[in-house]
Amino acid sequence: MKRVFSKYIAVLILAAVAAGLTGFASAAAAAEEAAEPEQGYIDPLPDAPADSVPAAQEEYAGPEEGQQSAAGEEEPAWDAGTPEETGAGDPAASPEEGAIDPESAAGQEGAIDPEDGAGAAGGDEAAEGTHPAEEPAVVTPPGGWSLPRDDDPIPSKEIPADDPRFLDKSWDEVVANFFSERRIDPSCAGIAYYNTVTGEEYDLNGETYFYAASLYKVPLNMYLSELVYKGELGYTDEIFGISYEALQRSSVQFSSNISSDLLQQYIGSQQQYLDAVRPFYADEDEDFNTRHTYYNTFTAKQFLHALKMLYAEPERYPGVLDRMRDANPGAYFKLKERRFVIAQKYGYYYDDDLGAINAIGVIYTDEPILLVMMSKYLPGGSYTLGEFCVEMCDYAQYWAGVRDRERAETASTVLDEAIPLLESRENAVLAAYAETNPEPTPEPESASAPGGGSSGAAELAAGQERLVDAELAAAAAAAELEAS
Repeated sequence: MKRVFSKYIAVLILAAVAAGLTGFASAAAAAEEAAEPEQGYIDPLPDAPADSVPAAQEEYAGPEEGQQSAAGEEEPAWDAGTPEETGAGDPAASPEEGAIDPESAAGQEGAIDPEDGAGAAGGDEAAEGTHPAEEPAVVTPPGGWSLPRDDDPIPSKEIPADDPRFLDKSWDEVVANFFSERRIDPSCAGIAYYNTVTGEEYDLNGETYFYAASLYKVPLNMYLSELVYKGELGYTDEIFGISYEALQRSSVQFSSNISSDLLQQYIGSQQQYLDAVRPFYADEDEDFNTRHTYYNTFTAKQFLHALKMLYAEPERYPGVLDRMRDANPGAYFKLKERRFVIAQKYGYYYDDDLGAINAIGVIYTDEPILLVMMSKYLPGGSYTLGEFCVEMCDYAQYWAGVRDRERAETASTVLDEAIPLLESRENAVLAAYAETNPEPTPEPESASAPGGGSSGAAELAAGQERLVDAELAAAAAAAELEAS
């Protein structure tokens, strides 16, 4: 669907609001008659170069016979079956009770219905008249199709030191086992992982371009919220009659296409928009292929770049992380992970040519991690996405625990070695003091000498004071040694 003049969009929004969103179809028709489509505004979907999006996933044969799983056991032959056959649907399409439907913000106070979107760059709604392509066969996950219930106990944050998924395994091996156990071809996914404490960074197909869908709304709002930070835009300033605060919430938290279209229109042309958001995808000296980005295809490493900037300086992008924290409870990265706070943004688009189920997020594990997962026709859909998030949280917790134990062992070893040294140093100080300050030998008390008893008591008191001084000096020396 082609973009239109800002006049068209403004008329569309205001008409819909005036009608209470109940007469949106008639308002859209009236607005379409009142405004001509904008010339030269590019629809990012039709006629995309064949190499601008990854090829569809071919059938994956799975691991060779006899291949071992992460637990070291021979890989069982999982029975193929769709979620429907196993009694579970796509959790993204059927969120838990009380969760916000990721495909619609209808009924949310102050939100613009994303289903009324005009299909802008990254729109999450399949083009009208298209039919979903046949999905690859979904293999039943190792744990079965199960979702956590409200009354289920929250799993422990501590991962055992002998957990076979992670023991003596690299990140690449952990990810390979995850896909292998589910008989999923890993080429259908682009993943990037970053530990904000240690700086560890890994990726799988990190430089492969995938269709981003609504993921683009995070860098878009990072650009605009940075204008707020710089004082060039007010948080309550109106853009086409709606405050930026409301548009940001609608765009990031509820993934509204209409709000995002208005924000792009505010920036300017398609090229002005790409120039504005470029710094959030790549450094100035890094390649930024606008042939791909023009069609809303990006890489996992490019979105990781944006997350790094957002996490490092959240105050520079006011509101963005807050809206991400509130987004999509019980879906995508939050589908199964309940132990940690997650700030996420999803991207979903599905038709004959594109099957994107994506999510990016900041996950506040003990050592917070940044996670990006993009895909094309990912078997298991958002269920696989949710399980992968749990796996990465467990991975982060496992290695955080390893590092904690190593620090504790190091501290214990240092203490064991320091105690004898401190005792030796204290004894040496006392001996040196005794040599330079010998105590006088008290004279025998004479019964006939008046006041002899008082003189002996005074000498004893003075000796005790010198002993106290020696003990204080030794304690000070020991403290100095320990501090150094």
